[in-house]
Amino acid sequence: MERILVLGANPAWQRNATCTGLRKGSVVRMRPEEEGAAGKGFNCALALGRLGISSVLVSGVGTDSAAWEAACREEGIALRGFPLSGPVRRATTLRDLETDEVTELVEEGPAAAEGAQRLVEEALGADHASPVCCCGTLAAGLDADRILAVLSERTGNVTIDSVPLVRAAISGVAVPGRLVLKLSAAEWKTVCGLHPEASLAKVRAVLPGAFLVATEGSRGSLAAPPDGPVFRLPAPALPSGARVHPIGAGDAYTAGLAAALAGGHDFPAACRWGAAAARASCLSPLPSRLSRADFEESLKLVQRA
Repeated sequence: MERILVLGANPAWQRNATCTGLRKGSVVRMRPEEEGAAGKGFNCALALGRLGISSVLVSGVGTDSAAWEAACREEGIALRGFPLSGPVRRATTLRDLETDEVTELVEEGPAAAEGAQRLVEEALGADHASPVCCCGTLAAGLDADRILAVLSERTGNVTIDSVPLVRAAISGVAVPGRLVLKLSAAEWKTVCGLHPEASLAKVRAVLPGAFLVATEGSRGSLAAPPDGPVFRLPAPALPSGARVHPIGAGDAYTAGLAAALAGGHDFPAACRWGAAAARASCLSPLPSRLSRADFEESLKLVQRA
């Protein structure tokens, strides 16, 4: 299977913690638990590796570059970095043990440093036939329109799970010939101001050749192929009593979707791979650390749905 190029311009260090009784305006004592590298691009590349697919991560590298490079190396992720103006941001997932609700606290990341735009464009401009995944927000100072212009020259599948790049695709003159746009329902509402199905219809009118996906967490996902009706894919049920770790599940979905398309599967099958990878990710405390066994079990559940 082809190596997949992953753009993850806004990396993060992820920490999980628990508390008892998260109440606004009160002092909240939390207990740190797992921690590790994250960010949507890293999560996607990591999930691809867990599915047996090699990738190259085009990632911002902060002033703490040695730690970030080591984290990628430990996970077997090939890194092609570009400079950020400060250290990699931090994100904290806080689970309230009273309610089992999860709150995500995410720092704003540092801006891109001088020369970053050129390095990103050079990375995305190479090997036009290989698949690409673009994940997450862009570091301040990176130009979404210029990035999309480079992507428009590629002949392989281009999967975009990034609000700024989806906006650029909708308003841009040139877009990739083999384009997949995938966002969560909340992100589609941010882009289009509409509920998921109406958002997909609106974008389909502008980009009739694109494949479109809207994920809705436990409700599953909606998918719109260019040549057929919108269809819903239910989310496979999680094991009874299992602690669910939803952060990063959407990134795993993107990885499964892109992996299946790169392997020659059709769009409905690729969406099933995405849903299976998302479920498997939910069973791991840190984002996208899915096991192959959990993925295979999840895929069977999706195929029976």
